[in-house]
Amino acid sequence: ALWTIGAGIVIILISANFNRKDEIRLAVMAIGGLLMLWSWADTINWYLQWLRVSPGIWFPSIPFRLNGSNNIAAYLNLLMMFGVCQMVFANLVWKRAAWGAYSLSAFLLIYLSSSRGAWVAAAVGFAVLVLGILYYRPQVWKTWWKSLQASAWSKAGLAGLVLLGASLAALYLQQSRHPTHGPALSSRSEFWPVAWKAFLQSPLLGHGLNTYPSFWLETYSCPPQEVFLHAHNQYLDVLVSAGLIGLFALIFLLAKVFFTLRSELSRAEGEFPWVLGLAGALCAYLVHGVFDGLYRMPFVSFSLALMLGATLQPVTLSSRFYQTFKVAFCGLVVLAGLSVPCVLQPLSDGI
Repeated sequence: ALWTIGAGIVIILISANFNRKDEIRLAVMAIGGLLMLWSWADTINWYLQWLRVSPGIWFPSIPFRLNGSNNIAAYLNLLMMFGVCQMVFANLVWKRAAWGAYSLSAFLLIYLSSSRGAWVAAAVGFAVLVLGILYYRPQVWKTWWKSLQASAWSKAGLAGLVLLGASLAALYLQQSRHPTHGPALSSRSEFWPVAWKAFLQSPLLGHGLNTYPSFWLETYSCPPQEVFLHAHNQYLDVLVSAGLIGLFALIFLLAKVFFTLRSELSRAEGEFPWVLGLAGALCAYLVHGVFDGLYRMPFVSFSLALMLGATLQPVTLSSRFYQTFKVAFCGLVVLAGLSVPCVLQPLSDGI
Protein backbone atom coordinates (compact mmCIF):
# COMPACT_ATOMS: atom_id res chain seq x y z
CA ALA A 1 0.00 0.00 0.00
CA LEU A 2 2.75 2.45 0.95
CA TRP A 3 4.75 1.71 -2.18
CA THR A 4 1.66 2.28 -4.32
CA ILE A 5 0.96 5.59 -2.57
CA GLY A 6 4.57 6.68 -3.10
CA ALA A 7 4.45 5.74 -6.77
CA GLY A 8 1.16 7.64 -7.10
CA ILE A 9 2.74 10.76 -5.62
CA VAL A 10 5.54 10.56 -8.19
CA ILE A 11 2.99 10.28 -11.01
CA ILE A 12 1.02 13.26 -9.66
CA LEU A 13 4.12 15.45 -9.39
CA ILE A 14 5.36 14.51 -12.86
CA SER A 15 2.01 14.89 -14.65
CA ALA A 16 1.40 18.23 -12.90
CA ASN A 17 4.36 19.66 -14.81
CA PHE A 18 3.35 18.46 -18.28
CA ASN A 19 2.31 21.23 -20.62
CA ARG A 20 -0.10 19.11 -22.68
CA LYS A 21 -2.48 18.12 -19.90
CA ASP A 22 -5.40 17.73 -22.29
CA GLU A 23 -3.52 14.94 -24.03
CA ILE A 24 -2.97 13.14 -20.70
CA ARG A 25 -6.63 13.31 -19.82
CA LEU A 26 -7.88 12.28 -23.24
CA ALA A 27 -5.37 9.43 -23.33
CA VAL A 28 -6.71 8.08 -20.02
CA MET A 29 -10.27 8.35 -21.33
CA ALA A 30 -9.35 6.73 -24.67
CA ILE A 31 -7.69 3.78 -22.94
CA GLY A 32 -10.83 3.45 -20.83
CA GLY A 33 -12.91 3.45 -24.00
CA LEU A 34 -10.88 0.55 -25.37
CA LEU A 35 -11.42 -1.37 -22.15
CA MET A 36 -15.17 -0.77 -22.44
CA LEU A 37 -15.15 -2.13 -25.98
CA TRP A 38 -13.41 -5.26 -24.74
CA SER A 39 -15.96 -5.58 -21.92
CA TRP A 40 -18.88 -5.26 -24.34
CA ALA A 41 -17.31 -7.91 -26.57
CA ASP A 42 -17.09 -10.19 -23.53
CA THR A 43 -20.75 -9.48 -22.70
CA ILE A 44 -21.96 -10.18 -26.24
CA ASN A 45 -19.93 -13.39 -26.39
CA TRP A 46 -21.53 -14.59 -23.14
CA TYR A 47 -25.01 -13.80 -24.47
CA LEU A 48 -24.35 -15.67 -27.73
CA GLN A 49 -23.19 -18.69 -25.75
CA TRP A 50 -26.39 -18.48 -23.68
CA LEU A 51 -28.50 -18.53 -26.85
CA ARG A 52 -26.59 -21.58 -28.10
CA VAL A 53 -27.33 -23.59 -24.96
CA SER A 54 -30.83 -22.13 -24.46
CA PRO A 55 -32.26 -21.49 -27.93
CA GLY A 56 -35.39 -19.39 -27.99
CA ILE A 57 -34.92 -18.04 -24.45
CA TRP A 58 -33.99 -14.40 -25.14
CA PHE A 59 -33.89 -13.27 -21.52
CA PRO A 60 -31.30 -15.25 -19.53
CA SER A 61 -32.43 -16.68 -16.20
CA ILE A 62 -28.84 -16.50 -14.94
CA PRO A 63 -27.47 -12.97 -14.41
CA PHE A 64 -24.24 -12.22 -16.24
CA ARG A 65 -21.28 -10.84 -14.28
CA LEU A 66 -18.57 -8.94 -16.08
CA ASN A 67 -15.04 -10.36 -16.01
CA GLY A 68 -12.95 -8.40 -13.56
CA SER A 69 -16.08 -7.44 -11.59
CA ASN A 70 -14.89 -5.21 -8.71
CA ASN A 71 -11.62 -4.28 -10.42
CA ILE A 72 -13.25 -3.21 -13.65
CA ALA A 73 -16.12 -1.46 -11.85
CA ALA A 74 -13.76 0.76 -9.86
CA TYR A 75 -12.03 1.83 -13.08
CA LEU A 76 -15.35 2.44 -14.84
CA ASN A 77 -16.52 4.66 -11.99
CA LEU A 78 -13.52 6.88 -12.56
CA LEU A 79 -14.25 7.12 -16.28
CA MET A 80 -17.97 7.72 -15.76
CA MET A 81 -17.45 10.69 -13.42
CA PHE A 82 -15.26 12.45 -15.96
CA GLY A 83 -17.55 11.55 -18.84
CA VAL A 84 -20.67 12.89 -17.12
CA CYS A 85 -19.00 16.23 -16.36
CA GLN A 86 -17.79 16.57 -19.94
CA MET A 87 -21.31 15.82 -21.17
CA VAL A 88 -22.97 18.37 -18.87
CA PHE A 89 -20.63 21.22 -19.81
CA ALA A 90 -20.11 20.37 -23.51
CA ASN A 91 -20.78 23.37 -25.78
CA LEU A 92 -21.48 21.35 -28.93
CA VAL A 93 -24.27 18.86 -29.52
CA TRP A 94 -22.01 16.18 -30.99
CA LYS A 95 -19.64 16.41 -28.03
CA ARG A 96 -22.53 16.12 -25.60
CA ALA A 97 -23.83 13.08 -27.47
CA ALA A 98 -20.38 11.45 -27.60
CA TRP A 99 -19.66 11.97 -23.90
CA GLY A 100 -23.22 10.88 -23.07
CA ALA A 101 -22.75 7.60 -24.92
CA TYR A 102 -19.37 7.13 -23.20
CA SER A 103 -20.89 7.71 -19.75
CA LEU A 104 -23.90 5.49 -20.45
CA SER A 105 -21.59 2.69 -21.56
CA ALA A 106 -19.62 2.93 -18.32
CA PHE A 107 -22.85 3.07 -16.31
CA LEU A 108 -24.29 -0.08 -17.88
CA LEU A 109 -21.02 -1.97 -17.51
CA ILE A 110 -20.87 -1.05 -13.81
CA TYR A 111 -24.32 -2.59 -13.53
CA LEU A 112 -23.12 -5.74 -15.29
CA SER A 113 -20.10 -5.94 -13.00
CA SER A 114 -22.51 -6.73 -10.14
CA SER A 115 -20.15 -4.89 -7.79
CA ARG A 116 -22.25 -3.55 -4.93
CA GLY A 117 -19.31 -1.54 -3.61
CA ALA A 118 -19.03 0.16 -7.00
CA TRP A 119 -22.76 0.94 -7.00
CA VAL A 120 -22.51 2.66 -3.61
CA ALA A 121 -19.38 4.49 -4.77
CA ALA A 122 -21.13 5.65 -7.96
CA ALA A 123 -24.04 7.04 -5.92
CA VAL A 124 -21.63 9.02 -3.75
CA GLY A 125 -19.71 10.23 -6.81
CA PHE A 126 -22.91 11.46 -8.48
CA ALA A 127 -23.93 13.22 -5.26
CA VAL A 128 -20.58 15.05 -5.26
CA LEU A 129 -21.10 16.13 -8.87
CA VAL A 130 -24.59 17.46 -8.13
CA LEU A 131 -23.44 19.35 -5.03
CA GLY A 132 -20.42 20.71 -6.90
CA ILE A 133 -22.58 22.11 -9.69
CA LEU A 134 -25.07 23.56 -7.19
CA TYR A 135 -22.33 25.30 -5.23
CA TYR A 136 -19.84 26.36 -7.90
CA ARG A 137 -22.05 26.69 -10.99
CA PRO A 138 -25.59 27.53 -9.77
CA GLN A 139 -26.39 29.20 -13.11
CA VAL A 140 -26.39 25.76 -14.75
CA TRP A 141 -29.23 24.61 -12.51
CA LYS A 142 -31.12 27.84 -13.10
CA THR A 143 -30.86 27.35 -16.86
CA TRP A 144 -32.08 23.76 -16.59
CA TRP A 145 -34.98 24.79 -14.33
CA LYS A 146 -36.14 27.48 -16.74
CA SER A 147 -35.94 25.00 -19.61
CA LEU A 148 -37.96 22.48 -17.61
CA GLN A 149 -40.69 25.01 -16.88
CA ALA A 150 -40.90 26.28 -20.46
CA SER A 151 -40.73 23.04 -22.43
CA ALA A 152 -43.18 20.14 -22.40
CA TRP A 153 -40.46 17.97 -23.91
CA SER A 154 -38.23 18.70 -20.90
CA LYS A 155 -41.01 17.66 -18.54
CA ALA A 156 -41.57 14.46 -20.50
CA GLY A 157 -37.83 13.80 -20.41
CA LEU A 158 -37.75 14.29 -16.64
CA ALA A 159 -40.66 11.87 -16.20
CA GLY A 160 -38.84 9.39 -18.41
CA LEU A 161 -35.71 9.71 -16.26
CA VAL A 162 -37.73 9.03 -13.10
CA LEU A 163 -39.24 5.93 -14.71
CA LEU A 164 -35.81 4.84 -15.91
CA GLY A 165 -34.40 5.32 -12.42
CA ALA A 166 -37.12 3.12 -10.90
CA SER A 167 -36.50 0.44 -13.53
CA LEU A 168 -32.76 0.53 -12.91
CA ALA A 169 -33.30 0.21 -9.17
CA ALA A 170 -35.29 -2.98 -9.77
CA LEU A 171 -32.63 -4.30 -12.15
CA TYR A 172 -29.84 -3.52 -9.71
CA LEU A 173 -31.73 -5.36 -6.98
CA GLN A 174 -31.97 -8.40 -9.23
CA GLN A 175 -28.31 -8.20 -10.22
CA SER A 176 -27.27 -7.94 -6.55
CA ARG A 177 -28.57 -11.50 -6.08
CA HIS A 178 -25.86 -12.94 -8.30
CA PRO A 179 -24.77 -16.44 -7.13
CA THR A 180 -21.23 -15.18 -6.45
CA HIS A 181 -22.51 -12.74 -3.80
CA GLY A 182 -23.01 -13.29 -0.10
CA PRO A 183 -25.43 -11.23 2.00
CA ALA A 184 -24.78 -7.52 1.55
CA LEU A 185 -24.28 -6.76 5.25
CA SER A 186 -22.02 -9.74 6.00
CA SER A 187 -20.06 -10.30 2.78
CA ARG A 188 -16.88 -8.87 4.36
CA SER A 189 -17.38 -10.43 7.80
CA GLU A 190 -14.61 -12.96 7.16
CA PHE A 191 -11.98 -10.41 6.22
CA TRP A 192 -12.39 -7.39 8.47
CA PRO A 193 -12.14 -9.08 11.90
CA VAL A 194 -8.82 -10.66 10.88
CA ALA A 195 -7.42 -7.24 9.97
CA TRP A 196 -8.73 -5.62 13.13
CA LYS A 197 -7.17 -8.27 15.38
CA ALA A 198 -3.86 -7.88 13.55
CA PHE A 199 -4.00 -4.11 14.00
CA LEU A 200 -4.61 -4.45 17.75
CA GLN A 201 -1.43 -6.51 18.07
CA SER A 202 0.69 -3.61 16.78
CA PRO A 203 -1.47 -0.48 16.64
CA LEU A 204 1.26 2.12 16.33
CA LEU A 205 3.62 0.81 13.65
CA GLY A 206 1.70 -2.08 12.09
CA HIS A 207 3.28 -5.30 10.87
CA GLY A 208 4.70 -4.32 7.49
CA LEU A 209 3.77 -4.65 3.85
CA ASN A 210 1.82 -7.73 2.71
CA THR A 211 1.50 -9.20 6.20
CA TYR A 212 -2.29 -9.58 6.16
CA PRO A 213 -2.10 -13.06 4.55
CA SER A 214 -0.10 -14.42 7.48
CA PHE A 215 -2.86 -13.42 9.90
CA TRP A 216 -5.43 -14.90 7.54
CA LEU A 217 -3.56 -18.23 7.66
CA GLU A 218 -3.50 -18.08 11.45
CA THR A 219 -7.30 -17.71 11.49
CA TYR A 220 -8.45 -20.07 8.74
CA SER A 221 -7.31 -23.42 7.44
CA CYS A 222 -6.20 -23.21 3.80
CA PRO A 223 -7.47 -25.42 2.21
CA PRO A 224 -10.44 -25.64 2.28
CA GLN A 225 -10.50 -21.85 2.66
CA GLU A 226 -8.82 -19.70 -0.01
CA VAL A 227 -5.82 -17.49 0.72
CA PHE A 228 -6.70 -13.80 0.50
CA LEU A 229 -3.97 -11.18 0.18
CA HIS A 230 -5.84 -8.17 1.55
CA ALA A 231 -8.66 -7.25 3.93
CA HIS A 232 -11.08 -6.01 1.25
CA ASN A 233 -10.81 -2.61 2.91
CA GLN A 234 -7.85 -0.43 2.00
CA TYR A 235 -8.02 1.52 5.27
CA LEU A 236 -7.80 -1.66 7.35
CA ASP A 237 -4.90 -2.73 5.13
CA VAL A 238 -3.11 0.52 6.00
CA LEU A 239 -3.70 -0.12 9.72
CA VAL A 240 -2.36 -3.67 9.45
CA SER A 241 0.71 -2.71 7.45
CA ALA A 242 1.57 0.74 8.86
CA GLY A 243 -0.52 1.21 12.01
CA LEU A 244 -1.83 4.53 13.25
CA ILE A 245 1.22 6.34 11.90
CA GLY A 246 0.40 5.15 8.40
CA LEU A 247 -3.27 6.03 8.82
CA PHE A 248 -2.43 9.58 9.97
CA ALA A 249 -0.08 9.95 7.00
CA LEU A 250 -2.88 8.85 4.65
CA ILE A 251 -5.34 11.28 6.27
CA PHE A 252 -2.80 14.12 5.88
CA LEU A 253 -2.31 13.25 2.20
CA LEU A 254 -6.06 13.14 1.54
CA ALA A 255 -6.60 16.44 3.40
CA LYS A 256 -3.97 18.06 1.20
CA VAL A 257 -5.57 16.63 -1.94
CA PHE A 258 -9.06 17.85 -1.00
CA PHE A 259 -7.73 21.30 -0.08
CA THR A 260 -6.07 21.50 -3.50
CA LEU A 261 -9.24 20.35 -5.24
CA ARG A 262 -11.29 22.97 -3.41
CA SER A 263 -8.90 25.68 -4.56
CA GLU A 264 -9.00 24.41 -8.14
CA LEU A 265 -12.82 24.29 -8.16
CA SER A 266 -13.00 27.88 -6.95
CA ARG A 267 -10.72 29.31 -9.62
CA ALA A 268 -11.12 26.88 -12.52
CA GLU A 269 -12.87 28.17 -15.64
CA GLY A 270 -12.41 26.07 -18.76
CA GLU A 271 -10.91 23.28 -16.64
CA PHE A 272 -13.90 23.13 -14.29
CA PRO A 273 -15.50 19.99 -15.82
CA TRP A 274 -12.28 18.04 -15.43
CA VAL A 275 -11.73 19.24 -11.85
CA LEU A 276 -15.30 18.47 -10.81
CA GLY A 277 -15.09 15.06 -12.46
CA LEU A 278 -11.90 14.42 -10.51
CA ALA A 279 -13.66 15.33 -7.25
CA GLY A 280 -16.44 12.83 -8.01
CA ALA A 281 -13.98 10.14 -9.12
CA LEU A 282 -11.82 10.58 -6.02
CA CYS A 283 -14.80 10.36 -3.66
CA ALA A 284 -16.09 7.28 -5.49
CA TYR A 285 -12.61 5.72 -5.21
CA LEU A 286 -12.40 6.39 -1.47
CA VAL A 287 -15.89 5.01 -0.80
CA HIS A 288 -15.28 1.90 -2.89
CA GLY A 289 -12.08 1.43 -0.89
CA VAL A 290 -14.20 0.62 2.16
CA PHE A 291 -15.20 -2.64 0.45
CA ASP A 292 -12.10 -3.48 -1.63
CA GLY A 293 -8.36 -2.94 -1.77
CA LEU A 294 -8.29 -0.55 -4.72
CA TYR A 295 -4.67 0.33 -4.06
CA ARG A 296 -3.87 -3.17 -5.36
CA MET A 297 -5.40 -2.22 -8.73
CA PRO A 298 -2.67 -0.06 -10.34
CA PHE A 299 -4.69 0.68 -13.50
CA VAL A 300 -7.30 2.35 -11.24
CA SER A 301 -5.01 4.08 -8.76
CA PHE A 302 -2.43 5.26 -11.28
CA SER A 303 -5.08 6.51 -13.70
CA LEU A 304 -6.57 8.53 -10.86
CA ALA A 305 -3.12 9.86 -9.95
CA LEU A 306 -2.50 10.89 -13.56
CA MET A 307 -5.80 12.73 -13.72
CA LEU A 308 -5.11 14.39 -10.38
CA GLY A 309 -1.75 15.66 -11.59
CA ALA A 310 -3.31 16.85 -14.85
CA THR A 311 -5.68 19.16 -12.94
CA LEU A 312 -3.04 20.88 -10.83
CA GLN A 313 -1.58 24.24 -11.72
CA PRO A 314 1.87 24.01 -13.33
CA VAL A 315 4.82 24.67 -11.05
CA THR A 316 6.47 28.09 -11.46
CA LEU A 317 10.18 28.43 -12.21
CA SER A 318 10.86 29.78 -8.72
CA SER A 319 9.75 26.50 -7.18
CA ARG A 320 11.08 24.22 -9.93
CA PHE A 321 14.13 23.17 -7.91
CA TYR A 322 12.01 22.29 -4.88
CA GLN A 323 9.58 20.39 -7.06
CA THR A 324 12.39 18.42 -8.69
CA PHE A 325 13.73 17.56 -5.25
CA LYS A 326 10.33 16.23 -4.17
CA VAL A 327 10.03 14.08 -7.30
CA ALA A 328 13.54 12.70 -6.80
CA PHE A 329 12.88 11.97 -3.12
CA CYS A 330 9.63 10.17 -3.81
CA GLY A 331 11.34 8.28 -6.62
CA LEU A 332 13.99 7.02 -4.19
CA VAL A 333 11.23 5.89 -1.83
CA VAL A 334 9.59 3.96 -4.67
CA LEU A 335 12.88 2.36 -5.72
CA ALA A 336 13.57 1.36 -2.12
CA GLY A 337 10.07 -0.07 -1.93
CA LEU A 338 10.76 -2.33 -4.90
CA SER A 339 12.93 -4.53 -2.68
CA VAL A 340 10.26 -4.89 0.01
CA PRO A 341 7.92 -7.22 -1.94
CA CYS A 342 10.89 -9.48 -2.66
CA VAL A 343 11.43 -9.89 1.08
CA LEU A 344 7.81 -10.17 2.14
CA GLN A 345 6.26 -11.92 -0.87
CA PRO A 346 6.56 -15.37 0.79
CA LEU A 347 4.06 -14.12 3.36
CA SER A 348 1.61 -13.35 0.57
CA ASP A 349 2.14 -16.81 -0.90
CA GLY A 350 1.40 -18.46 2.42
CA ILE A 351 4.90 -19.92 2.82
